[in-house]
Amino acid sequence: MPADKKFTKLTKVYKDRRTWMEEFVDFVDNYKDSEQRVELQSQLKALEGAKDAYEEARENLLIEDEEADEVQMRTDRRDFFKKFHQVRGFIMDMLKTDESVQPIANSTMANTTTVSVKMRLPKLELPTFDGMKRLEEPTQHWNTPLTTLVMYKFDNTTLIAYEHFAVENKTDTYDLLMEFCEKRIPILNSTALHSIGVIGTRSATKAYQRNRFPDQ
Repeated sequence: MPADKKFTKLTKVYKDRRTWMEEFVDFVDNYKDSEQRVELQSQLKALEGAKDAYEEARENLLIEDEEADEVQMRTDRRDFFKKFHQVRGFIMDMLKTDESVQPIANSTMANTTTVSVKMRLPKLELPTFDGMKRLEEPTQHWNTPLTTLVMYKFDNTTLIAYEHFAVENKTDTYDLLMEFCEKRIPILNSTALHSIGVIGTRSATKAYQRNRFPDQ
């Protein structure tokens, strides 16, 4: 498209979008509440769309036409947005009036109308500890879960040691397990100490010294 025709088209679109605001001004000037209140929401939405379309047309013309009259376009923009804010303010005020009236109507209905609603809530099943009862073990002791959790941490050597320790007991109890742990911990600590290369030494007896060093 030749440049002249392109500029002519952009200018035409710009002027058209600028005149859209006159339709909203006419809506405000001739507004009849009884007939046009239902149009407020749609008019507000259309107003925002007209603003965006005008801004886009103005920007395109400024970018493409280097000889555009920027001073006049700034004046046009100022006039456009003055009308835009006046129309938008009018519509918002009318919508706020609707919002302030609605709670009063709702309050009146609430005071004059009583609604009784019966609701049947679902029965909630709370968790129980019947599993322990099925094992024929009183739930107040908790020996089985506690001993199982502790023994789960044992290594094979410690587990075998516990089996030897508790061989005469028919059941595992938490107290018995704690007794075993108290006796087992010092043994494990001692084993760990010697496993890192520490060699315990004792002084030689006098008889050994005489046999080893006869000249002394």
